[in-house]
Amino acid sequence: MKYKELISTLPKREGPHTSIDYYQYKGFWFPSIFLEATLSIQENFNAQPSDIFLCGLPKTGTTWLKALVFSIITRDIFVDSTNPLLAKVPHECIPTMEINSTKKLTFQDTELPLLPTHLPYICLPPSILESKCKIIYICRKPKDTFVSTWHYKQRLKENISEIRNNSTTLEQEFKWFLEDKLAYGPYWDHVYEFWKASRDTPEKVMFIQYEDLKRDTLWYLKKLAEFIGKPFSEEEEKQCVAS
Repeated sequence: MKYKELISTLPKREGPHTSIDYYQYKGFWFPSIFLEATLSIQENFNAQPSDIFLCGLPKTGTTWLKALVFSIITRDIFVDSTNPLLAKVPHECIPTMEINSTKKLTFQDTELPLLPTHLPYICLPPSILESKCKIIYICRKPKDTFVSTWHYKQRLKENISEIRNNSTTLEQEFKWFLEDKLAYGPYWDHVYEFWKASRDTPEKVMFIQYEDLKRDTLWYLKKLAEFIGKPFSEEEEKQCVAS
């Protein structure tokens, strides 16, 4: 493949959980299965001003964020009984860019500008950083991120043999987490870059903490709708569309 030569020159380490190797690119660790896609996205993806990028480390609330923003965007397309989220998980409705596809989704002949990614800010394609598109970033407390990741990987072991046959202890997993041996880590570098961008360009980057979203979901739902340019009308609020 086109990017294999470049990848072969990068710092490398064994993945802590599977036979997949990790490579360090621009200071962040990428599972090899996603790095080629990442490099291709950086080189070839052209963001549009109407695009909305949903960002965050794995297990920080990105699934919930996908569901909320998808529901906001499509509320004039679907009635409650026809919303795809009733039959599919959010990842099926909105695939992650570097894992699934960079193509925008189409529902009922309507193209949706939603593109989720776990990429660090510095690894986003230049067209995203230079355009007037929107970025929504969600973060979560490190402890809760680790616990959620641990339980997720325990469930994976039931279905993926290379993980099941390479079982690790909770203590070992925690050591790896502290050493930033996680996909798309270091954790704090990932969070800080988006936080700083939200301070420098608040009209472009919205920074949300999972704990705040959980504490006052309705308030953040309205703020999300306003940020992406689809605010709830007074009539919608009266009809409890946003509740």
